[in-house]
Amino acid sequence: MVALRCTQRLLRRLRAGVVAEAPAEAGNALGHWYANVLIINRTPFVLAISERSLLSVVLPGAPFNSLAARFPPALAQLLRSLAAPENQVTAEVSSMSPLLIAATANRRILGCLNQFAFELSVHFNAEPRATLLERELWLSENISSAIRYSVPRELTRELLATRGKQ
Repeated sequence: MVALRCTQRLLRRLRAGVVAEAPAEAGNALGHWYANVLIINRTPFVLAISERSLLSVVLPGAPFNSLAARFPPALAQLLRSLAAPENQVTAEVSSMSPLLIAATANRRILGCLNQFAFELSVHFNAEPRATLLERELWLSENISSAIRYSVPRELTRELLATRGKQ
């Protein structure tokens, strides 16, 4: 079981019931996901980052009530673009069901989410014609001290491979 840990700003837009007690440990390789809404040029987007690898998924915000259903296929598309083996993609996405909606719980990850949101807004201005997938791939190359100066795409591959061996 995995939680999509949303900021208060996103929770208001989702109008979804928040799980009182989200599981402490996620049952997947990439951990829980932290998400926030961004408004860029008056268009809402949702940025979600993995708790363990900081891999980022960017989705159109609307319709917000379908976010939990749209998130796993968007993650699968990104993982395939990172050349993850299909069996690892399938295992990761299936282990995320059901995807619970919860409030944020880790300030360090929330800080990373805010930093990535800032970087994404800059990227939208610098590369206005880039696709969401291109933006995700760009974010996947950002080194972060929160993951011991690793690159999210490489750490994601390692976590998926390790999970596949268990």
